[in-house]
Amino acid sequence: NGGPISGATGASHDPVMDGDYSVVVTDANGCTNQSLSMPYSGASVGEYENTWFSIYPNPFMNTLSIAVKNNCTVEIRNSLGQLVLSTAASKTVQTGEWETGVYSVTATTFRGIQSFKLVKAR
Repeated sequence: NGGPISGATGASHDPVMDGDYSVVVTDANGCTNQSLSMPYSGASVGEYENTWFSIYPNPFMNTLSIAVKNNCTVEIRNSLGQLVLSTAASKTVQTGEWETGVYSVTATTFRGIQSFKLVKAR
């Protein structure tokens, strides 16, 4: 809603709701600056689509479709943090050999980094 989040004053914050987030920084002189707003969709599981990329279905089983637009790089890591996919091109990925579980997705664009979860179902 554009308002501050109570208690979110540290160097990082893990949102509990999907939405658009920005950061306001205040220096020692009291000067403030606000970052551009970035959408976050990691609190819930579902298909993800925005201006730069889309990934579906979520949860997935044997295939995962990735559509990359506007100079975006997508990385997917397993629960051990191991990189299982990195792409800057649209593709359909065969995931039958991937372990069942939760995967972390990081999408990097000129506007910043977005993170969310994918679920590999049985």
